Amino acid sequence: MHEKLVNLRAWFAFYRREFDVVRAEIRTAMPRILGSPFMPAADRADLIYILRSFKQIMDGTGLIYWLDYGTLLGAWRWGQPLPWDSDGDIGYLAGQYQLIADQAPAFAARGIRLSAGTAAYNQVYVDLYPWVERDGLMVYMKHLNYAAGFLKTVSDRVDIFPSAWLNPLATIRFADEDFNCPNQVETLLRKRYGNIKLLVPYHLKTWLYPQFYRYYWIFARYRPEIRPHAYPQEWIIVRNQKLLAKFGVSDEPKA
Repeated sequence: MHEKLVNLRAWFAFYRREFDVVRAEIRTAMPRILGSPFMPAADRADLIYILRSFKQIMDGTGLIYWLDYGTLLGAWRWGQPLPWDSDGDIGYLAGQYQLIADQAPAFAARGIRLSAGTAAYNQVYVDLYPWVERDGLMVYMKHLNYAAGFLKTVSDRVDIFPSAWLNPLATIRFADEDFNCPNQVETLLRKRYGNIKLLVPYHLKTWLYPQFYRYYWIFARYRPEIRPHAYPQEWIIVRNQKLLAKFGVSDEPKA
């Protein structure tokens, strides 16, 4: 009886923590969910400015990076940021952040504020997502914090995919420039978002705007331009064992 009571308390404690995390995520997202559904033109221009600057500064440094999440979806859907998106997303190989940090003066010269997880200009942010390769899979490092529960279920869908879908990189046309992307863009997006032709927008009020349906009319006819990467890159990993050890991950080369 005592053992059952202990197990029951542990179960309640786990799901209480799970509930608190989900509640905090919803509370943080609510202003964006219920706010204006479309990104203002000035913010969209700032977002493209950050992404272009990141590409211009980091190309040639050895950093392995690519458009990710909603930004990748926008590139695939119509070659621009999604009109109802609110930030940008770039993925890169974990252990390589020092390559980004070394370019902090170059970012600052362009007015871009760089931190461990974001690049910001004015009020617009681009999230920087570190990924690790483990047993033939790409795993977003934050996913490693989710041992079980609702967030792990969601994370399994969006934060893990075969490394063969990414390496070797390809390029996709975005904002009139070629950006790095996974070589299996559509396959990855369908895994994450399901039927990407009928994607539910992040902002609930978006469905009330006629402009939203005009965007969908455009999306239905757009065909993305995806090509093999113009400059084949080796997967150079800059070691940062202290960071990786924190997450129980090793980037030592496989035998």
